[in-house]
Amino acid sequence: MKERTIPADYGCGSIKRADQRLRLRYYGLKTKIFLLEPRHYLIQLLNCQEQLKQLQQVFDNEIRMTGDWVTLAVEPPAQYLAEIPPLEDSSTFGEGIFLTADMLKTLLISRFPRIPFHSVTVDHAKGVTLRVTVAADTTSEQRQEIETYVHSLHLPYHQVQVNLAAQPAPPMYVGEVTLSCTDPTKPYSVRDAEFWFDWAPALYDGTVTKEQLPWFRPGTKCYLNASVWSKSDFNLRSNLMLYDTVYLSFPLEDHLEKFLAAQHLTRQDLEIMVEQGKLVAFLPNNENRYDSQLLQRFYDIQASAVVSKRGINALLATYYTELERTYSGFWQGNEQLLKELHLACAFSDDPRLRSMGNYLVWPLRVKAESMERFQVSSPMGAVSLGIQELIRPIFPEEQWQKTIEFEFLVNGDSPQIAEALQATYFPFHVADSGKPYSDAGVATLMELILHGYRYPYEHQQRQLQTYRDCLQRQQREI
Repeated sequence: MKERTIPADYGCGSIKRADQRLRLRYYGLKTKIFLLEPRHYLIQLLNCQEQLKQLQQVFDNEIRMTGDWVTLAVEPPAQYLAEIPPLEDSSTFGEGIFLTADMLKTLLISRFPRIPFHSVTVDHAKGVTLRVTVAADTTSEQRQEIETYVHSLHLPYHQVQVNLAAQPAPPMYVGEVTLSCTDPTKPYSVRDAEFWFDWAPALYDGTVTKEQLPWFRPGTKCYLNASVWSKSDFNLRSNLMLYDTVYLSFPLEDHLEKFLAAQHLTRQDLEIMVEQGKLVAFLPNNENRYDSQLLQRFYDIQASAVVSKRGINALLATYYTELERTYSGFWQGNEQLLKELHLACAFSDDPRLRSMGNYLVWPLRVKAESMERFQVSSPMGAVSLGIQELIRPIFPEEQWQKTIEFEFLVNGDSPQIAEALQATYFPFHVADSGKPYSDAGVATLMELILHGYRYPYEHQQRQLQTYRDCLQRQQREI
């Protein structure tokens, strides 16, 4: 491939992404980005200038990538090569995102699921060269498409070389469960990856809503998590009678037989449920950890009855977009007041006020943060979008670090998926080791917070009054 001319601002993606993270962290902060010389940048603060020292400290320690040559300043530079446009909510997807080696492999495999990748390496001998090896039958057009895509991310590579493999080899796959690597051997995984990369911008600008997703069903719904538990506290047949659709976080293959025995079901029973349009299998874990033959039969019966990681990500993307629009509507006409309130809280010495500041703007942050995270993360990445930090202040710090934080990291994705589906979530309760365990506490707290953002105060008060009236009627009847 011919030599590529290196622009002065190559690798600026991580700077633009860091600037966006800073503006999300301090909602209402205004900035400009300047390229001073190749690889050297300055971000000018247009407001909050008296907080330069604190902002610089947070920016250096918690936001920017190590190795990025960028500083914050109050005054614009006297000389510079260019002013760099900032990232906005609908900006180029994936530009400047933080990528480990496994994350980059995940991104490429999922972006091009029909091209077998053999290796992805970085060579520092002459500048920084990304070397990608693909199957020998990959066309020159496909290789050019891969190169163009990598350059669009504005990552710090001088060159991208896409080479053909000399010998056949199994296609590359990243088995990290917190990443959303597409499994090219599973048709539902390929379908969901292609849907994500084709439609992600539309999911986040509201053009495509959850009602338009192939796997979203109208009517009443519930969400059950059977991934690793042989639960005796819910009966799948009963739920199918109560709800139009049951969304089931499907049992991992190692737990499937135990689940079927506990539910007094066979594989054929599940196939009938799928054929009747009553059951949808969600796969938030790696697709190769499930019973592939059974899921393939589900897919053959009704393709929309099997949803992999990126399909669930698409659902959550529509939910966060809708949540942001709804919450923004509550502040319509008072947007500047919200920004001032948040910044006053964010710069406070009182941790309770800082927590309040985070609470005020979480729905406005989560959409942009999920746009970055879901490029490579699985639905489990939803629990890392900061909602647990809103709950943290109500617990003693020692208790939070010892047990509570873990509970939210492990069990926080299911309540959010249920909210996105507008489905009733049934927390699990198990006592396999003789000690009861449940995610009911996590689910209840998260539901309260998410509903607080979704429904205005007046609506919530009317709902409470309805419950009070109902209770009073029942008491009188008794």
